[in-house]
Amino acid sequence: LEDQNKYTQRVLEQLPESTRRAFESRLKKDGMAVLLTVDEKIPDGWPPLPVLLISAKDSAALRSRLESLTEKIAESGQAVLAPEEVDERGHFSLDDYGVALLNIGTELNSVEKDNTLVHFLFHTAAWCGASWEKDKLPFFLVPEFRRQRFFYSLYPHSGDVRQGHTVQKGWEINTPLLAEETTQHPGPLPEKMAFIQTDSNQVVLTSFKPADNPTATLHAGPVDLTKGVALRGYETWGDPHTFSVRTHFTLKGASLANLMEEKEEEISLNGNSFEFSFGPNAIETFLLKAEMQQTLAGTSLGKEKENMPALFSRFWTHNVGAAPLGYAPVGITLLGQIQSKMHIDQSGVTVAEFQVGVVNNYVNRPLETAVEIEVLEPWRVLPEKIELSLPPGGHTIETVTLDLGPWRGPKEGFIRARLSDGADVYEDVLEISGTFTPGWKTNLKENQIIVTLENPWRQKLTGAVEIISPTEAWPESIIGKTSILEIGPRLVPFELEPGETKQVVFRASLPLRQPGTRDDDLWIIAKLMCNGHVDYKPVMGRIR
Repeated sequence: LEDQNKYTQRVLEQLPESTRRAFESRLKKDGMAVLLTVDEKIPDGWPPLPVLLISAKDSAALRSRLESLTEKIAESGQAVLAPEEVDERGHFSLDDYGVALLNIGTELNSVEKDNTLVHFLFHTAAWCGASWEKDKLPFFLVPEFRRQRFFYSLYPHSGDVRQGHTVQKGWEINTPLLAEETTQHPGPLPEKMAFIQTDSNQVVLTSFKPADNPTATLHAGPVDLTKGVALRGYETWGDPHTFSVRTHFTLKGASLANLMEEKEEEISLNGNSFEFSFGPNAIETFLLKAEMQQTLAGTSLGKEKENMPALFSRFWTHNVGAAPLGYAPVGITLLGQIQSKMHIDQSGVTVAEFQVGVVNNYVNRPLETAVEIEVLEPWRVLPEKIELSLPPGGHTIETVTLDLGPWRGPKEGFIRARLSDGADVYEDVLEISGTFTPGWKTNLKENQIIVTLENPWRQKLTGAVEIISPTEAWPESIIGKTSILEIGPRLVPFELEPGETKQVVFRASLPLRQPGTRDDDLWIIAKLMCNGHVDYKPVMGRIR
């Protein structure tokens, strides 16, 4: 507003006197003035910075001009300025050529003040060793201490990024065609076919999937294929654009949807194709009704449940990140602080109470289940089994009595409670007077990581061992050609009876210690998860 902005005043002071007076004259006459100019006082040798000055006498006039500019850009991708609104000292035209630095796996490039292109390989931090990170790992690890592969491409082109199809080249490098070797065999598909085709160089189609996702909204049941498929794309040039889509399958209907894939308006079809006008930089979602949908019924489109006999309800204590597959629509929690001992040996606690909490997060189905409770012999619980019927969104807290047996009997152990929702088993553990996890050690032998587990306790232990490594030890099918070797499986569940010793074996596609290799070529960590506790052991690498 007028001269209230100090930065505006700094830029105005750099203008030739005639340009500044003309700007101030338009502001006084029209109550509004616009000027595209440059700030030449950029420190450290950086080139002048283009600046669009918009000044007004009052906030209403300023808001009006800003809204006018943004509406024009939203409609057409550009806003045209009058000749007097452009500082003739500025060089605002674009070169008719360019160069792109394309890469795989890193997210940061820059152009420095001497016109040097910089490709940042990585940024890193120690995972332990600082006072505020003692809960992360019991040893010192810098994740980037390893042999790494970096792939990049310099892509010179004529014209700007639009004419050079730079976005398309970036997608081609990061999502290359995958070849699958096969034999000649009969089948329903032609020799050449595209499920989806578009005539556009501006719109990138990024997603093609079933339109229904009951898991995301905690609805029980399979994907409803009668809702069709969802197609999503975005406009890359910053210009309005009308594009057409053609499908190999028979289209029965098409509609525009929001990002939640909720239908908004119908789109007219022309056979198996339709047209739509994208706004500049717009993201759009379409719902397509397809004749092929019934042929997909019962088809598995990927991993549908975790590889665990029981899901630990307080999964976050195992430091696993996101919730298990399905978003844990059912939860079970054991509540209570049980005092099993007293301050004198001639006495002890023999009876206590704890609570079992169960929640049904499904929004469209009741939960008919039973909670089964296990305790250490000779302990007993009453009741041992709790029958439950919870409505959608319902919950309950039940009180259970625990008999710890004779006062001279064992007072260290844990309570385990389990229930099933028909698809998964969920469990929680309440420990009494101790922490109950297996003893374990790791051994590296050629291409095998051998983890030995031992249960020293009087109750069965359940949990999992997981291998943590940098992406160079992930499958090529997931991360591409930055893969050096593959370790699998990545996670193995275990059940250990009292006193039992068991080995878990992880295998690598190549020997992990080859002639000429160094400790910092690759690091691998084994992770143990049990009863809400985690532990980590280094397997190999530059770890202290």
